[in-house]
Amino acid sequence: MATNPGEELLALLRRRLVELLCGTADAVRADLLDGLAPQQPPWSGAAVREHLLVPIGSVPIADPVANAVLQLLAGTLTAAGTPSADAMVSVHGWDPDPAAHQRPRQIAYALRAPQPAGDLTLALVTSGDAGAPALELRASGAAGGTAVIPLTAGWSVAVAGQVLDELSVRFGVDGPPQVTGRPGDRITVTFARDAPPQPDVGSDPGPALRLGGVTASCSVTITTGGTAAFTAEVRTSGGSIGLAPGGAAAILPGIGPVPLELDFSVAPGQGVRVAGSTTLTATLPVEASFPGGSVGPLTVELSLGSDTLIGLRVTTTATVELPGIPVGFDLRGLGLDVPFVLGDAGRIGFDPARLLPAEPDGADVDLMLPIVSGAGTVRRTPSGDYEGALALAVTPMSAMAFGVLHLDPLSFLVVIGATFPPPGVQIGFGFAVTGIGGIVGVGRRLDSDAMSAAITSGTAGDLLFSTDPQATMPRVAGGLSSIFPAASGHVVLGPMFKVNWGGRIISACVALILELPEPVRITLLGKLEMTLPDPAAPLVDIRVTLLGHVDLAEPSVSVQASLAGSSIAGVALTGDLYYLTRGGSDPAFVLSAGGFHPAFVPPRGVPPLSRLGLDLSSSPGLHLGCQAYLAVTSNTIQFGARVDLVAEVAGCGLHGWLGFDVLIQFDPFHFVAQIAAGIAVEVLGETLAGISLALALEGPAPWRARGTGSVDLFLFSTSFDFDVTWGNPAPPPLATPDVAGILAAAFAAREAWTAHPPDLARFPLQLTAAARAALADGTVVHPGGEIVVRQKRVPLGVTIDRFEYVPVASQRWDVEAPTLAPGVPAQESAEVREEFAAAAYLALTADQQLSRPAFEQFRAGATLSSQGVEIGPARPVVLAWETCTIDDELAVPSDVVVSDLARAMIVAAAGQVDHPMWWQPRAERVTVVPPRYQPADTWSLGAAPDLGAAATATEAHEAVAAARAVDPDRRVAVVEAWEVSV
Repeated sequence: MATNPGEELLALLRRRLVELLCGTADAVRADLLDGLAPQQPPWSGAAVREHLLVPIGSVPIADPVANAVLQLLAGTLTAAGTPSADAMVSVHGWDPDPAAHQRPRQIAYALRAPQPAGDLTLALVTSGDAGAPALELRASGAAGGTAVIPLTAGWSVAVAGQVLDELSVRFGVDGPPQVTGRPGDRITVTFARDAPPQPDVGSDPGPALRLGGVTASCSVTITTGGTAAFTAEVRTSGGSIGLAPGGAAAILPGIGPVPLELDFSVAPGQGVRVAGSTTLTATLPVEASFPGGSVGPLTVELSLGSDTLIGLRVTTTATVELPGIPVGFDLRGLGLDVPFVLGDAGRIGFDPARLLPAEPDGADVDLMLPIVSGAGTVRRTPSGDYEGALALAVTPMSAMAFGVLHLDPLSFLVVIGATFPPPGVQIGFGFAVTGIGGIVGVGRRLDSDAMSAAITSGTAGDLLFSTDPQATMPRVAGGLSSIFPAASGHVVLGPMFKVNWGGRIISACVALILELPEPVRITLLGKLEMTLPDPAAPLVDIRVTLLGHVDLAEPSVSVQASLAGSSIAGVALTGDLYYLTRGGSDPAFVLSAGGFHPAFVPPRGVPPLSRLGLDLSSSPGLHLGCQAYLAVTSNTIQFGARVDLVAEVAGCGLHGWLGFDVLIQFDPFHFVAQIAAGIAVEVLGETLAGISLALALEGPAPWRARGTGSVDLFLFSTSFDFDVTWGNPAPPPLATPDVAGILAAAFAAREAWTAHPPDLARFPLQLTAAARAALADGTVVHPGGEIVVRQKRVPLGVTIDRFEYVPVASQRWDVEAPTLAPGVPAQESAEVREEFAAAAYLALTADQQLSRPAFEQFRAGATLSSQGVEIGPARPVVLAWETCTIDDELAVPSDVVVSDLARAMIVAAAGQVDHPMWWQPRAERVTVVPPRYQPADTWSLGAAPDLGAAATATEAHEAVAAARAVDPDRRVAVVEAWEVSV
């Protein structure tokens, strides 16, 4: 498997070479190869003589790829003039089975060194045995020196080496080659070409590519292990590239060809190298001058376009200083894209039709005027975006800008800011505005994860009023498009401010970014710098990069801060802080300084956080570092710290550590406490002496203590561990109450239903004794009466989050569309309320539990009556009176005391009917009614009639929450009814 781009390219070249040559043999076998006769002299005496057929020659072939291969081999790389017995380079047919002729014929590129240099013979033969295409190099003999054979089209081939017996190297599209030979066998073949007068690709003045003189060599050596070692290289000399006229090159006056020399090589285990680099990219120290500027160096890059296409890009940088104009600029990426095809569209080699000028992928501009000066840079990203930075100084102000542009589809982002000289614009209390700016993006959105990563690395602060945008651009450029990726239909915008306090002591840069349209999100990006006592020589240098998010759709609020770049008295201070409050279906609360306990899984959306740390190292050989963290979530509190000491000189030193971690869970209550410590003396990576200890305690229910330890000495080591558990196991968690079942059972209970008699004035009916008994028993209900249903388990008409203090999913229950019988609707004539403890059913904060009543009158049922009772017409009845006269005389008591009669006479004489003697005075009574609550407008304290008149505090709060959900800007609150203005 390829481990670098160079090996990947070599694998492609090998596969395509085998496929092209073997495919050509298959294409011409029936029409050409099968009709060839055996080769006659001048190949007499050669080891390959019996397999060779007569030369093929440069004949047209219907298959375009096979035709291109034969034209290259037989038309270009064959010996010039008439072949002789001394020097022969030609393309032949090949019979792999000259005795029985049972195997398919192939093609061979054969070469024989001239005499008297030697009798070295080479043949590169195609093979297709067992359906696996392959090439086989066969050689025999030796050359007394280097034999040079002239070829056609200005080429020549030089051959050197020796073969002790006979050499055969067979290689397929992949896998190791099969070698038959003796150690010491070696062959070197070099093709060379002088520089032609015309460009190899294109035409003058450009775009054009001149390779100049070309030398391509390949060598095969059999090692002592019997394997074949291949090396190859291609070098050019005296070449050049001509830039395309017009376009970006039009502003370069008098620019001529740029010198070019290429160096490609193949080494075992490294693949293809460009100027010694396996990354397929190399920078060549080539420079050229022209009036008003210069070009150089050159960058050469190979790329894999497809199985039949290799891209060659040659680019340079042009530096221009126009005479008489105080503007200088650099254009990066000027050059050519020259594809090298391997059989695509019937072509092998450079394709002139695909030659394209490489437009600049970056530019730097310098402006030098007495009043205005500045610099800018623009670059094109691999994704097709254009990113840039600009810095201007207009005495006494300065300005900066970052931008990103994508053309199709169109989207852009601009970050711009301007700063004022000290003291800025004073706004009171020591504060001064020293900079203003803004962020505008169309077709862009803000990626929270990418921004969070930029906060952690400290690069997000570079976007805010950078003092050197060009120097900052390399850090910002890679993340600008990722922080604000393209998103059709989205818009981001917001202002930026820079505020100082106390002169230069505290400086804050803030950007408030609004993302539209849906979902609406508000992001706060800030940078705070505090330097004491003076920025020129600070003892305390605190730098905080801040990121805040407000998501109205979720809803959630999060704040992330990083201390990257901070220091106290020269001691580096690092770490991250984070806050999160989230509602909705996945609520969460997180407050962390330095991260979390190692065993804790953070809620969704919480980014990785670095520990709060101090680096107290005073010298390269001594490291003393401290780390700590503290975190609070909705159900846990976590904290921990660690100290590391490393003292090392020349690979020998001391390493010690001490740390602890604590995790406390509230519901159900559980805690884990861990401590670890150790110290070791190390010599050249080996522990000379050391001791380590790790302990952990967790509980309760049950309690568990465990630990490990070890003692290491130079001659021996020992270790121990323990794991002890005691106490009862934790009780099983409470099952989630079935509120629906509990409510249904409460309503199904007989005592929940009560029948009330009707108003006799409206229903003056006389019932029989049996009917009155049935009504009293409750088995029937008077048609004009009412049914009262009530239960005391679940409050109705409010959203509950708990049931008898046990958390449950948010739910709301109520009586809706009651019926007396199927198809007989009932009328709810009155509410039925009961006292409920609000905290047992609602998730209330501590403040809410203190401010609300302990018990509230919640709906508990309903009073139902029939809607269809018909009363017949009244029938007149004559009432008869019965008169009774009592004639008996009343007995007068004889024991009346005279004093009583006298007192009665006195009172009667007084004639005071309301005398206290007759009437007792009425007692004074005060009745306290339960408080009533009312939603009201917070501005005028006037009633909000559309929200209704709530009976309890909870119902009023629910009405206000529902109104704010519809209109977040509505200003309503819950007050007592007496506070509402009339």
